[in-house]
Amino acid sequence: MSIRSGIRNWTAGAALVVALSLGGATLAGATSSRDEQKVTLYAAVCPSWDVVPANESPAEWDETGHSGELNTAADVSLADEGDIPKECDEGKGFGFAIRGENVRNVSVNGSSSFALSASEQKVAQDDGLWVSTWMPEGVKFAGLRCYDDVAYSDSLERIVATPDVKKIECVAFGVGVPISQEITLLAVTCESWALVPANDQPTEWDETGHGKELDTSADTSLADPSDIPAKCDKGENFVFSLTRASDGAAIQSENVSSSHGKTITLRDKGFAALSDGGIFVRVTPKDGYSFAGLRCYNDNIFSDNLEQIYVPAADLGQGTIYCIGFGVKTKK
Repeated sequence: MSIRSGIRNWTAGAALVVALSLGGATLAGATSSRDEQKVTLYAAVCPSWDVVPANESPAEWDETGHSGELNTAADVSLADEGDIPKECDEGKGFGFAIRGENVRNVSVNGSSSFALSASEQKVAQDDGLWVSTWMPEGVKFAGLRCYDDVAYSDSLERIVATPDVKKIECVAFGVGVPISQEITLLAVTCESWALVPANDQPTEWDETGHGKELDTSADTSLADPSDIPAKCDKGENFVFSLTRASDGAAIQSENVSSSHGKTITLRDKGFAALSDGGIFVRVTPKDGYSFAGLRCYNDNIFSDNLEQIYVPAADLGQGTIYCIGFGVKTKK
């Protein structure tokens, strides 16, 4: 096993190690100010991957998943604050672990500085101090560079420096990513089947029993409130059921109890499912109404009571997704 692989195994459990120093406190064996080697850690959150400066050989040990999008025109000499593009903001809640004979954990909001202890200086000179980083929620790892180790796209770099090097800088980059997605559920009641907007191929998988009577002049692009015919009413007490497409596991069931609809926010497993196979949606109209149609996001096909919301990861969090369920009053 390579040294880098061995250290990588160590970093996987770094968060479980009791920190011997936090926020810049100095370990035992501190040096005098004259012999001090100062380390400054910077955290930056960039708006997109192409803004992030690429290290050398960015496709190697790639933990970003986006190495091909990074800025390869960036300087790859000594890491310093100047590497941070002006488009990026200060990162909050970043974590760094510096491993010498012991482990120093540092939480960084923007930047944090500390002096290496005598033992850390010795390790830095002999074998090198290994530095790893991790991101807060809503930020994906995009790069790490420390002193003259500006290689690969992994979250592990090494500081090798002789005592005459007094200034050492590390920069960790992240890209903000969405962690939730809003979906607005709308219930609609119509007095006749002819008023209900038809999906594409309305006679296929027809669970309405009236696919041939639906309004085939209706738009069948993205589901949107403009799909609601003027002669129909926004209803209430329709129940929408959401499940994971991959395994049918329930995500949540929501009763639209207002004519204004109901907006839900998917997080965690529900949010992850949107770009991993998608989610299925069904609707149950209120008593006295028969199922007349369902359209969700860009799945507006057939007259069945099952639509799928699949959103590529790059498109998540870009705006509200709509699901519209239609019902026609049941004749006695």
